[in-house]
Amino acid sequence: MLYGLGPKSDTMDVEKFLRCDGKEGLNHSALEFGIFLLEVVEVLFTVYFAHFVELCCASLIKNELLSQFLLFIDRARLTKAVDEGDIESLQMILSEVVGEMTVGADMSPLFPNMVKLCATMDLTCKKLVYLYISQYAIKQPDLALLAINSLQKDASDPNAMIRGLALKTLCNIRLPEFLEYIKKPLLSGLKDRSPYVRQIAATGSLKVYQLQPEFAKAHGIPAHDQMLYDTDSGVVVNAVRTLITLKEDMGQNFSLKQKTVIHLLNR
Repeated sequence: MLYGLGPKSDTMDVEKFLRCDGKEGLNHSALEFGIFLLEVVEVLFTVYFAHFVELCCASLIKNELLSQFLLFIDRARLTKAVDEGDIESLQMILSEVVGEMTVGADMSPLFPNMVKLCATMDLTCKKLVYLYISQYAIKQPDLALLAINSLQKDASDPNAMIRGLALKTLCNIRLPEFLEYIKKPLLSGLKDRSPYVRQIAATGSLKVYQLQPEFAKAHGIPAHDQMLYDTDSGVVVNAVRTLITLKEDMGQNFSLKQKTVIHLLNR
């Protein structure tokens, strides 16, 4: 039975519907039927099309080809920004890459491009690049070696922020084969004229010790006596935290010499 038609008038009304043309216009029953069909189609289209789009998007996100395509786009955008010297665009692209990295996306294929950016003079870009390298160096140790020269150079930069950033990045590369490259910047950092760099060095010495205790002990890392008597309170706090963590790792109780305690109380 058609919508809006009684059982006795089925044949008659259908015939009217079929005979109607543009000049006479649709009769009332046919118009209602048409509106009903349009409403049904609209609802079905909205529901099923939305579901279809959702399924397609979910499938595409998991698709390796799409991931590779997006990485290709990021690589092209990075290259273009560098070639044009567009620092603002470069900052934006690097922020997007690091943002994707922090939510779990695998951005490691961009490592070669990021290594080339280690020499950037922009501090914001350098922070983002070094954060990326800290995350993916363990996956790309051979390529990470290419960044060592830039990191060591920055570890002796006149700018204390850059020295601290480079030292922090070096200490965050948790690979035993990199310890020889970390030793000199770390020992220099413990004696740096900047409190900020010394704070980074105090924290970094713990990471080196945890990575390879024998290496650290052989080179006097961490230098507890030196750090606990530092003139900067931030360095002392980091030194105490380092010492507490080391004692916990060794299953020992934290303690300080009486002379050190008196010195800290009289600061």
